[in-house]
Amino acid sequence: MRLRHGGRMTSAPNRALKALGRWASRIAAAAQEPGTPLLFAVFAAAGAGLYIPAAAVNRFLAERFALPFAVSVLPEEALKLGMAWAAAALARRLGDPGKGLAAVAGATGFAAAENLAYLRAFPDASVFLRLGWALPLHVNGTALFALALASRRPGTAAAAALIAAAAFHAAFNAAAAANPAPLAVAGGIAMNLGICAGLAFAARLRFAWGGILDGKPRL
Repeated sequence: MRLRHGGRMTSAPNRALKALGRWASRIAAAAQEPGTPLLFAVFAAAGAGLYIPAAAVNRFLAERFALPFAVSVLPEEALKLGMAWAAAALARRLGDPGKGLAAVAGATGFAAAENLAYLRAFPDASVFLRLGWALPLHVNGTALFALALASRRPGTAAAAALIAAAAFHAAFNAAAAANPAPLAVAGGIAMNLGICAGLAFAARLRFAWGGILDGKPRL
């Protein structure tokens, strides 16, 4: 699909990639603010630390109940929603919407700890392919939570985001359990990155940079 913008024809994928680039630039700019790198590091460390109780809860449930993937992923998603809520609350308190990006740092820390645990359990080259699934999957879920909390009805939106993130996470877990072929893994990576670009584009299109702070849509 091609859209006319400013008298020129531009493709939707190109616009999404440009929006993703603008997000990356803003992250870099926010990271240069006083205190921000430390805040991001704290959230990343917290995210990595939260993997431990999340894994313990999942192990407890797996040992006692034959839960489907759609249920077993809920502890992880609930923890990430909590990180997004904490980042949004901090952004409101400080009057600095850029601080809401700390939730994404927490998601990367969580994913890093999960991949290290996976490498320890399965020390082979497949962990490098798994990076393309786990890391963007957790980042996408947390970004979705941040957008939900920035909406006019954060409670309802966050509940819907939790269901969506859990369903998507469960689908990827089911696919991983099926020992997918490398081509399928590559397809999953492309899907995750495409969704990441779409979330960045949606945030740029629908919200001002202060959206996570006050929830006002950009009209």
